[in-house]
Formats: sequence, C-alpha cells, structure tokens
Amino acid sequence: MKDNLKYGIRTLILLPLLFFLIGADYKEGSKNSSGIVEVIVSRRGGRVDWSRKNNLIAHSRYGLDGYYDVWVMRPDGSGARCLTCKTPQIPQLHNGQPAWHPTGRYIVFQSQNPKFPHTQKIDYAYTQPGHGLHNELWLLDIKRGKFYRLRKVRIRGAILHPCFSRDGSKFLWSEKIGKGKLNWAIMTADFAETPQPHLENIKSFQPMGKVWYEAHEFSYDGSKILCTIAPGNKPYYNYDIWEMDVGGQKLKRLTNSPGVWDEHTHYSPDGKRICWVSSKGYKYNPEKWASTLKTELWIMNSDGSGKKRLTYFNEPGYPEYTGKTTIVSDNSWSPDGKKIIATIVFPELGRSSSQIVIIDVEKALSR
Repeated sequence: MKDNLKYGIRTLILLPLLFFLIGADYKEGSKNSSGIVEVIVSRRGGRVDWSRKNNLIAHSRYGLDGYYDVWVMRPDGSGARCLTCKTPQIPQLHNGQPAWHPTGRYIVFQSQNPKFPHTQKIDYAYTQPGHGLHNELWLLDIKRGKFYRLRKVRIRGAILHPCFSRDGSKFLWSEKIGKGKLNWAIMTADFAETPQPHLENIKSFQPMGKVWYEAHEFSYDGSKILCTIAPGNKPYYNYDIWEMDVGGQKLKRLTNSPGVWDEHTHYSPDGKRICWVSSKGYKYNPEKWASTLKTELWIMNSDGSGKKRLTYFNEPGYPEYTGKTTIVSDNSWSPDGKKIIATIVFPELGRSSSQIVIIDVEKALSR
C-alpha cells in the first residue's frame, strides 16, 4: 500500500495555484496611494468567499501548526475568528476552501481524512486544500453549531472547490474519480437540509473525457457552470476558462490562449461580468510553474468579450506593485459587485506570508 500511495502521490495532478503563499510589506487595512488595493490579511491567508447575505468573508488561514483552518471576518479584516480550530467534531488536519450557502447559515469546506497514510511532507504539499488529496466535503451549520460530512473519498481520491448554487438548492465541486493522473470530473448534486444536511442525485461530468477539470461556480439560474479545463494530457499546460451548459454538457470557450495560465473564475453578482486570473503577458515553464508563474486579475463580459486587466502586482510603476513575483489566486466578488477580494501569493516566500486583498473594480478599470 505504501508503494502504491507514493506512486499515486507522484502522479496525482491536483489543483494548481496551491497556496505557496506570500508576503509584501503591507499591514491589515492598508491601501496604496491610488486606493485601488486594500490589504486586510497580511499573512497566512487562503481561499476566500464573500457572503452576499451577511457581508462576511470566509477564508482559509495557514496556522502555526502547519495546517489550514476555516476562518470568518468582516470585510475590513476585523472580528476574525476560527471555526475549525481545536474542534473535536471534525478532523484536525487541513480544513479549508470554505464557501457560503446563500442564506449565510452554512459553510461548506474541505477536510483532510486522517485515516489515510500521510507524512509532514505530504501534508505540506498534496493534502493541503489547494491540492485536495484525501480531502472530503464537510459542512458547518452555523445556527446549530454542528458539522456534517457530505462526501467521502477513497485512498488517492481528491476533492476541490465546493460551492452552492445561487438559490442554495444545488451543489458543485471537482473530484478525482478514477485512476490516472488527469481523471477528474465536474460534480453536481442536490443539497438537502432534512433530516440533516446531505447530498442527493450526485452526477459527474467529463465533457472532454478524462482530463483535468476545476469547477468554480454556477451561473445565476444554475444552468451553466464556470470552470477551468486543461484539455491535454500534460499537467499545468493550456489552462483555459470554459462555460459548460449543465443540461447538454455543451462547452463554450471563454479564453483561448495557448501557453497562458487562466484559472479561478467567478460571475459578478448581476451575472454581467466574469473575473479570472491570467498569466497573459508573462512566460512560465509548466515543468517549473511554482517558481516561474506570475498572474494578475482580469475581467471580461459574460460572453467572453471585452477582456481587461485589473491588477499590476508584477509591474513596476503601478501603486500595487509588490517588488516580488506575485501570483493572484482565488477570488470572490463583493455582494454589490464593486469590489473583488483575492488571495495573492509570493512563491519564493512560502505560504505563511500569504495575503488577502480587496480590489476596487471601477477604480482599477478607470486608470
């Protein structure tokens, strides 16, 4: 089993943009001179999700113990509290990648199953939430203070990016469903609250066959899914943004940029815009992506037209320039659609220096 596990870990291709996180010389609540960027968490931040119901931000945070936990905070970074720290109801390894239910009552997240073999090295890289190895789906009912496991995985299984539909009735995530390095699928289910929260009518979609898929979000009416797909047979090559029709699995390509890393895409609250991160303008080596990748936040119309760059963290002369190689990673729109919260990563500094920032969309577009 140990030999098979080592082989599986070497060959398992999981979510890129892991949290090899960052650190610039910002402090919580600081803004650059243009007012475009505000840093609300200066260290140890992870995946973010901004609740439209209660205006709170759920996020992963990398702990001093070397494991992620789920936190919530106000948009200015105040009132931060941990929801999974030292909680006997759930496993106490990695807990992260949180997402809100539209009512604000539930938070879904990934939790590492401690029963599977693991080491400190494995936990630093592969089982952390951004990779998802041996991660399972869990849910916190905030009103009742109870945790529920929604989805188990088998050994060498993996789960990524769970989220709810806009009305809360559907559930979306990505999952490694079989053998092979790139045998991932887009997964959907009905979310049922009684007699206790659980998933029903689980379906898997592989519209391009056995390749790498990362599901990101349902459209407003739940008929479409935004996702990242790597259609080839090599890891970390040719990531593009696609929109999949749930009914017929018909795909619409929203970016078509060979040699560019496009990922982490989300609809604006009104459905008229889409934000995503892109390495457009920068070269990277897919074989050494963790040390060569640079990304920025971009925006486009929901039909894929009107693509515009929002941030310039990697460009001297801009107020948000960090002076370091920067990866813009996971992101989420504010409830009013005027701002985007994002995790930024400085690969050479390690994940404990990661930051969470808020970008003013209209100010970024108007410069």
